[in-house]
Amino acid sequence: MPKSFCRNPRFLILFLFAGLLKPDIAQAEIIPSIDSPSFGWVRGSVNSSFSGWDVFSNETSLDTILDSTPDLVGQFGPSAVVRETSGLGIVLGSGNIYGLSGATTFIVDQPGLNLGPSATSRIVAQFQTLGNELRYDNIRLSGSGFSNLAPTFTQELSRSAFGMQGQPGSGANVVYLAGWDLNQNIGNYSIAFESAASAMSLGRFQLDTFATATAVPEPTSIAMVVAFVTGFTVFRSKRWMSRFKVLS
Repeated sequence: MPKSFCRNPRFLILFLFAGLLKPDIAQAEIIPSIDSPSFGWVRGSVNSSFSGWDVFSNETSLDTILDSTPDLVGQFGPSAVVRETSGLGIVLGSGNIYGLSGATTFIVDQPGLNLGPSATSRIVAQFQTLGNELRYDNIRLSGSGFSNLAPTFTQELSRSAFGMQGQPGSGANVVYLAGWDLNQNIGNYSIAFESAASAMSLGRFQLDTFATATAVPEPTSIAMVVAFVTGFTVFRSKRWMSRFKVLS
């Protein structure tokens, strides 16, 4: 927690308000499917991996935030790790990571997937933010043999007003997708992203990876889909073993 938080009563008021921030509307993340232009596989496929956070926690006593235990993980490979590195973020009671006194910066590390000797790989990250938004022009992928790659394709999946406009923490509820296509079998990699300003709340994050001997489908315009999908048995949940609340 930033030291200024403890010294400034205004931050305490903002914290109490922001702790209530949790949307009660349907989300718009895409569940991987064979027919999805952003994916071309399903979770649980051989040579795939998945890590997803519905809520965040902090495993350190430092100003930075570390969460190495996703709420939902796939069958193959180790899970990813989310880190907030600016020291300006706090974990709210709602489980969001909130930029209290400045822009927040994040690194998501995906270790050692070993997804098979495939020729191509696709990585798809999905973000839900509340209030202020991501800096969309600075989402970058780095790994063995490459660094700071801009996404191959992006898509805003949904947008709605959030909070009481003009009040702390208000703004937009946005679900955003960024994907990368690589002509190699992916191993360790990391995704770096940041908020455009303070008062962004990272509500959810999902990361899918797939390696294949043939090219994955080219992305096209993605239509909004609103059908609920529940009961994926290939995942284990950190907090809710029987709950899987993402939407296709």
